[in-house]
Amino acid sequence: MRIRAALALTAATLLVLPAGAAEAAPKWTTILKDPSIEWVQHLHATGNRSLWAFLSVTDGAGGAKTVARHWNGTKWRTVPLPLPGGWIEFADSAAPDDVWATVGKEWDRADTVNAIIHWDGTRWSTVRTFGEHGASDVVALGGGAAQTSVYGKNGARILTYRKGAWTGKTVKGLSLGTVAQSGKPYSWALGGKVDKDENDVYRRVGDRWRRQQPPLSLLRIATAECLRLWPGLPRSECPVGEPTELVVNGPKNVLLLVNYTGPTPSTRVLRWNGKKWSIVGHVWKYYAGRVTPDGKGGFWAVDIDDPERLLRFRDGELTKVALPKGVTRVDHLSPTPSGRLYATAGDDYGSNSVIRFLTGVR
Repeated sequence: MRIRAALALTAATLLVLPAGAAEAAPKWTTILKDPSIEWVQHLHATGNRSLWAFLSVTDGAGGAKTVARHWNGTKWRTVPLPLPGGWIEFADSAAPDDVWATVGKEWDRADTVNAIIHWDGTRWSTVRTFGEHGASDVVALGGGAAQTSVYGKNGARILTYRKGAWTGKTVKGLSLGTVAQSGKPYSWALGGKVDKDENDVYRRVGDRWRRQQPPLSLLRIATAECLRLWPGLPRSECPVGEPTELVVNGPKNVLLLVNYTGPTPSTRVLRWNGKKWSIVGHVWKYYAGRVTPDGKGGFWAVDIDDPERLLRFRDGELTKVALPKGVTRVDHLSPTPSGRLYATAGDDYGSNSVIRFLTGVR
């Protein structure tokens, strides 16, 4: 399940990272900094020069409202949303005129609902609303079709929208908390048995979901590496990792992040090659989260334990990427196929209100 962090912000800046320059000297470009923005809820790039920013802005009466702004590479414009409020939690697209987003009900506003909305190139419209349990994510399948996963008392419900109609199928006995976008349709997820606090790995094979959990030997840190990471730690306390996020780059390149809550939060990456799991690299002293595929077989992430760290996983290594001077937090990552990365970043702790893009990272 996604956890929404409502962070008080004082300004809004959007950053973009371009491709082509040396990785040691990436270039950040600010494209939005607006003091009326209280929170950046979500970012989604549909192209190198096309970005949606979903924002909470002051309404002039002491409150805030949700707005959508689109950047075409030159200027911003505000686009009306079909709902009176709500929190944009996730977005995905198959094309610039086929964008989907999930809306979460705000606990302190009775006029907001859980919903899925769609952009057809002309306007946003509400495609479905939900009751207490909304959709945490959505996958654009192309041609105006989409897929989402919602809670069901007998198991997760996988809902598919095509040609104006919804169809659904229950994954009996399983609760799928985090479903990984694989290109359509869903094929990997983290979850467990209904009403159980489990975070195991599942893979869809045909019409069935099968447990594809890595062996314990890959989740546990070897004693020698454990003592290297945490000298003086009793061997009996060397931790077993917990799967936290999936990155599906293809049927033979599925990356699983395994996080450890030892004396120093750390991360290991496992890879599924179509037949079995294996360890990639070693254990890094970063607590990687908010992961998004980079379009090149790796991923971007944020160090949850130290949000000023922007992380990149490529060629078997998880490395830190430099941020602009004075920036203390980065969040809401949205890369493009060409290598540009859009992100929010702020100049005081807890702020994600400035939008920038990054280039120069191969």
